Amino acid sequence: MHGAECFTVRSPRTGALYAWELERGRENWRVPVRGDRAFSLIGV
Repeated sequence: MHGAECFTVRSPRTGALYAWELERGRENWRVPVRGDRAFSLIGV
């Protein structure tokens, strides 16, 4: 995902950006992403 344009999600409580959570089979990864567009989850 290096060099890709990514959307990010911001926590409404802390303002921190969420890491993407990816999985394949039993493997799981938390991937911090950076992007020009961020949005907040309201009412979640």
